[in-house]
Amino acid sequence: MSVLIVGGDQVESLKRQVVAQGYTEVEHWHGRKKGFVKRTFSNHTRLIVMVCDYVNHSLAISLKN
Repeated sequence: MSVLIVGGDQVESLKRQVVAQGYTEVEHWHGRKKGFVKRTFSNHTRLIVMVCDYVNHSLAISLKN
């Protein structure tokens, strides 16, 4: 199972926490550029953690949908 963390700069402690919960893959998108809206995430992704400090609005809406 994998986790996608979107936003934030210092996510190492958050990565350690989700690994401790049993997730094997952790991917991080900083989400500041427009290109992130067009990205697709893996079918194995079971959890998306959005750190709302530094995510552009288009990406937040795209992930919500």
